[in-house]
Order: sequence, then structure tokens, then C-alpha cells
Amino acid sequence: MRILGILCLLLTLNGCSSLLFYPEPGLPFTPEKAHLEYRDVTLTTADGVKLHAWWLPAKPGVALKGTVLHLHGNGGNLAWAPGR
Repeated sequence: MRILGILCLLLTLNGCSSLLFYPEPGLPFTPEKAHLEYRDVTLTTADGVKLHAWWLPAKPGVALKGTVLHLHGNGGNLAWAPGR
């Protein structure tokens, strides 16, 4: 009975990968397609992980009020925007 329980547990855990989200391939949208000024940048975390990002400056003449850092989450990619 114990072996059957362990077997069921292993089969259940094996199917968990379908519950995870994987990034969409490619970049269906870029700031360039929207005619926005941007720069590709690489951010390096404290533990050495490199993150690819876009930096979009404020339009000239617009008063700066702060900085927005958008994190797309596990299932998205760089091209995803809020509300998509």
C-alpha cells in the first residue's frame, strides 16, 4: 500500500509542469514598431544573473515624475505589456 501511495505521488508531481507558464517565443511587439525611442540594456543582479531590458526615456519637454519598472512575470516576455 505504501508503494502504491509513493507511485501515485510521483505520477502527480510529474504532471505539475503543465501548471507552469512558459514564455512566449519571439518578440511580437517592440518599441521600434511603435516608433518610440528606446535602448536595449542588460541589468545584472547582485547574484550575477543578467536581465535583458528596454529603457524608454521620457519625451523631451515632459516633466519627470518617477520611474516605472514593469516586470512581466513568468509567462510573458519582454514584449508583453500590462493589460495584454
